[in-house]
Amino acid sequence: SIATRVLDASGQTKAAGYQIGIAGKSVVGDSFHIEENTGAVGDGRNISALVALQQPDVARPNGAGFQQMFNDIVTTVGASLRSGEATLDSVSSIRDASIEAEARYSGINLDSEAAKLIEQQQAYQASARILQTARELFQTLMDTV
Repeated sequence: SIATRVLDASGQTKAAGYQIGIAGKSVVGDSFHIEENTGAVGDGRNISALVALQQPDVARPNGAGFQQMFNDIVTTVGASLRSGEATLDSVSSIRDASIEAEARYSGINLDSEAAKLIEQQQAYQASARILQTARELFQTLMDTV
């Protein structure tokens, strides 16, 4: 025992250079034990250790704090993303140029072929309308005779 003390009327006492106060109701015969907290239970040592990790320290393996490590990761990911976007743009341009070169080499232009197909379709529809009109005219003549 380091010290044995009795609480005064306000519930306070001094022991080993510390002012100690007990809140709440106490009764005669209550005893309290103050011991060293070696397991860091209930004190601020863990949060202090976490806060210390935020700052750079040459004693750590990479020497950087977790903020700097996070910033480095974000920067690396951002640079990789930007590089990937540039590569995608480049590859898309190469693909488009290859498709155009293949179309020139094969002699087939899909746009002009589609236009010709639409033109032929319209001519067919016009011919079909002429034939239908001729049938109707012939039928009308036959009905009148």
